[in-house]
Amino acid sequence: MDNILKTALNDFSYHLALAELQIFKERKSWRATDAMAAYFQSTPEKAAFSRLMYIAACVNQGYTVSQISAELQISRQTICKFTDECCAAGWIVWEKVRGNSYIYMASDELCASIVEYADYSSDVFLNAEVHNAELLLALLKRRKSDLPSQVTNIDYAHFRGGKDETQKKAS
Repeated sequence: MDNILKTALNDFSYHLALAELQIFKERKSWRATDAMAAYFQSTPEKAAFSRLMYIAACVNQGYTVSQISAELQISRQTICKFTDECCAAGWIVWEKVRGNSYIYMASDELCASIVEYADYSSDVFLNAEVHNAELLLALLKRRKSDLPSQVTNIDYAHFRGGKDETQKKAS
């Protein structure tokens, strides 16, 4: 079973790498043509910030600067800069809640962009066979504990006549 899992993991890793390379290449053109994509893809922190603002909008519960800072483990100063820049650009919205306290969440424009990206990513992953490879790997991982020990010790390569193509590529 371990060899079957290794083969499935190699297959998933290969297809995931292909899909991620495609996304990486296409992000370059997005950054060149879309100010919002350029901003949120410029650093991992800004990308995470956009996702947190999207989550806030989905559940209709904004985050304060302190909450964002704690959740992302980014300084309050940096979060204040992000919120100022994004509010000015219209990518996030704010609401005053008490005193000088504000909550923030994604604007409709940012939400639509993240949904569009999710749709695009889904298509890339489906076309690259990532989902099929992932489903097989997940099934094998879930079923491993259910199988008798003699089945989990089978030498899968023996039945395949040696390494399969995916293992050769990943080795």
